[in-house]
Amino acid sequence: VLEPLLAPLREAGVDTIVLGCTHYPFLADAVREAMGAGVTILDSGDAVARQVEHVLRESGELQAGGVGGITLLTTGAAADVAAVAERLWGAAIPTESVVV
Repeated sequence: VLEPLLAPLREAGVDTIVLGCTHYPFLADAVREAMGAGVTILDSGDAVARQVEHVLRESGELQAGGVGGITLLTTGAAADVAAVAERLWGAAIPTESVVV
């Protein structure tokens, strides 16, 4: 599945790939293996998490401690996303469709 998407990047000689979407970290190992050791894979997830923490802290909405929850929001079909999420996380995740 990844090969047709990564082949043009490999042929162009890219040296860095930024994983910019929320689900791409699940593919990081496969991308790294397909692209080889000469390509750096950057995951934006940590930077996004730090920024969310900063925004919540600045607005006084950061809740330290306790137990959080996960709800996935998608502009796609909620049932399809929920099925993929369950395979990736090994548990059912509440999923809702939204219009942006």
